Amino acid sequence: MKIRSLCSHGHVIKLLMLVGVLMQSSVSVAATDIGYVDYARGVVTAQHHEAGSRIMGKSARVFESDTITTANRSFAIIKMKDGSHITIRPNSSLSVEKYIARNSANDSAILHLFKGGIRAITGFISKKRVDAFKIKTSVATIGIRGTEFDARLCMSDCANEAKRYGKNKTDETQFVTGRIAFLRGQLSATDKHKKTRQLFNGGPLYEGDTLKTGLSSFAVLAFKDKSRITLQSDSIFEIKKMYFEEDKPDLGSSFMILIRGGLRAVSGLIGRTNKNAYKMQTPVATIGIRGTGYDIQCEGDCVAESPKALLTPLEQILNALIKPAIAAFDGEGMYAHVWSGAIELQNNAGSQIIKNSQTAFLSNMNSLPRMLPEVPFFMRSTPAPRPDKVEISRSLFKENEMQKTEPGLYVSVYDGHVSVTDTQGGRVDLGKGEAGFAGEPTEKPAAALRLNGIPAFQSNDAYPRPESFSESWENLFNDATNSDENKDLECSAQ
Repeated sequence: MKIRSLCSHGHVIKLLMLVGVLMQSSVSVAATDIGYVDYARGVVTAQHHEAGSRIMGKSARVFESDTITTANRSFAIIKMKDGSHITIRPNSSLSVEKYIARNSANDSAILHLFKGGIRAITGFISKKRVDAFKIKTSVATIGIRGTEFDARLCMSDCANEAKRYGKNKTDETQFVTGRIAFLRGQLSATDKHKKTRQLFNGGPLYEGDTLKTGLSSFAVLAFKDKSRITLQSDSIFEIKKMYFEEDKPDLGSSFMILIRGGLRAVSGLIGRTNKNAYKMQTPVATIGIRGTGYDIQCEGDCVAESPKALLTPLEQILNALIKPAIAAFDGEGMYAHVWSGAIELQNNAGSQIIKNSQTAFLSNMNSLPRMLPEVPFFMRSTPAPRPDKVEISRSLFKENEMQKTEPGLYVSVYDGHVSVTDTQGGRVDLGKGEAGFAGEPTEKPAAALRLNGIPAFQSNDAYPRPESFSESWENLFNDATNSDENKDLECSAQ
């Protein structure tokens, strides 16, 4: 095993590691092998309840119930059987309490971070269920929905680093544009890179996402400008463009596309500030607003050809055979009902205003709307609620600025969805480009908070993300972590 000397007593560490390798106890063959060490630097040990402590070097196996500990200026990268990759930072202790990865419905993982920090990219377990992959700490539980993130339990070390690195990281790109305020049934999102993920309550939405609801499902979407959309069952909907900054509302813009199915919508600050900045496109018309709440439902020819990648074989059969037959009975086209304000329907035939309490039917892109005497029964009987009737948590987008780096748990997300639930049940959902904090228990425990940016001590962390480090970079990496900026991490002279 090749270990680089880390400080003046490095040769002593080498000797201890060699002795440890020769004398380590064997873990029982009954223990579950859950992964291996892909890289280790410095002193990394594992403690298993069935055996003594053992030194962990490259290729060493990791077992369920192992507690992995890293010494000062030491770290390890472990790879787990579900495809998860985890960097365990210096002075850290991480336990694998439970790990089942059989690619089945029962797959689950529970890790416990006792101290220090990790940088992780999770695998297929975190994509199974909302509660399949958890990381417990003394102050909060992290729920992982398939993602890349950092988690760190801080004492004074993070405050010291924060003084060097400065304020939280900010980015001109606003990643999270909306969230799932309420979900019943199944909802998935395919991003602009054609990567599909399952969505859960609190899950983040991004510009370029194409959403698909399952049968007998609906979802209430909340956006930063306070607009709301209830996506009906068996619908496909694209967030083509959604940009809003609270301090610059006049620059906001919203362009959504209903590809198939139906929705119920209420406009927000973008529509109130600049009505021309809001558009909803459908297969037969583009909808403009006048400060509005409305429902639209597409049947038959109104339904655009859905991307086949988003349809199951059964859905393709239903789409081709059964739905057109139903639509022929009810009338093929788009139904629109306004319950607040007014909308403008525009297509090749011209434009027409639909006012409050009016219902219109539009058969195709080349025809004008026809007014209906009443709302169709299938629109009146929908179980999906009007979005303005759903209570939206005030904390869904709230951000907090911390004046100083307090002790506690910091979680920063680079991709996917993470929830942080504190010991009192308070919860914050985080998406790409967001960070959260849960304080150490006091007489009045601090609630989980969303921060106004990723802390610089995490975004500028010298210790590598698990998939962005190569052993060929070792010398360069050693130089970086031995620099004056990291002198608080160095071994003390002997």
